[in-house]
Amino acid sequence: MNTIAVFVHLGKYPAGHLWLNLQRHQDLFPHVKTFLILDELRHIKKVPNGVEIYFFKRENDFLDESVFRAHDQRFRRGFWRFSLERLFALSEFHKTVPQNSILHIESDVFLLPNFPWDSLNNVREPMWNNYNFERDVSALLFYPNYLAHLKTIGQIQALLTENSRHTDMTVLAELRNRHVGEFKLFPSLSSVIPELKNALNSTETKFIERVNNSEYFQNGVFDAAPIGMWLLGHDPRNNYGKAFIHDTSPIVSGDSLVDPSSVYYEMNDYGHLFLVSKSSGLRINLWCLHVHSKSLKIFSKNWDRELRKFVKLTDNPVPIATFSISALWNMLTQSIQGRTFIRFVIGLPLIHRVRRWLSPLKHTILSQNRT
Repeated sequence: MNTIAVFVHLGKYPAGHLWLNLQRHQDLFPHVKTFLILDELRHIKKVPNGVEIYFFKRENDFLDESVFRAHDQRFRRGFWRFSLERLFALSEFHKTVPQNSILHIESDVFLLPNFPWDSLNNVREPMWNNYNFERDVSALLFYPNYLAHLKTIGQIQALLTENSRHTDMTVLAELRNRHVGEFKLFPSLSSVIPELKNALNSTETKFIERVNNSEYFQNGVFDAAPIGMWLLGHDPRNNYGKAFIHDTSPIVSGDSLVDPSSVYYEMNDYGHLFLVSKSSGLRINLWCLHVHSKSLKIFSKNWDRELRKFVKLTDNPVPIATFSISALWNMLTQSIQGRTFIRFVIGLPLIHRVRRWLSPLKHTILSQNRT
């Protein structure tokens, strides 16, 4: 059976990029059956024609408040909770189509027109993306059938019971380390372009071989996050509206396993995106992009033209600062609605710098008072 594409949006707040991404997905892949999992009826009218809806009922008794107590429930209006709940929402949905394979596509993940659907139909193990040795990413999350999915969600429950501080990223990473033979990772590295591996990342060769997996997919890679963040910029909500294109800090710190700055980028007339080796000139496909910036233009009907602008900028990949007033406004309104306005103010860059400057002074004064 052909793979079903599944998107998930939990919570009452809208996500403008998702509605655009769904429409773009329908336009590019009309042959792929697509579902959106929701838990709020208010979003239904925004769902494009052709996308089927599944309403998340939270049938699993494991999903009580104790599972999420260790996480900041006010951050991004329940971001950490919904990220974990998404794993269970997918399992609940998959029960309704047990013989089908499903591919979860994160709301800000952008599939290129030549996405390898046919190769995906041959995959026999659960599979997801990797960021580094400590964290995996469910940008793409594949299950070949419901039985495999049910077993995996049971293993996830066990890990969450052991460690309530797990996020979706860390629990997936621990899962693939404990059960090495049971899970695969979408390849983010390629032997065709070895320089794509970040030289400043110290991950062991044995794990690199897993990320370099080409058992099912030939001559291409999937972006878990680093390429999209470098090429298109970070989410401006992470820094009060400010973001950078061609930010090398995750590379220099060794945090990212992939070095997006190590290759050239090319885009053909069909909208296919390629990574090109600077040393050999060989090229491979890039089959998806994680659009961390949530740029509405990238997900629009003019996505091809917008993406080409960013590819052109890589001819001279200097860091470019950007600022989004809408992202700052979004942060402000969220802080008021979520009753975290004081935290919002304290975290403002200027206030944060003043607090850092005052901290040593406060320590000095307290020390003198003690003497």
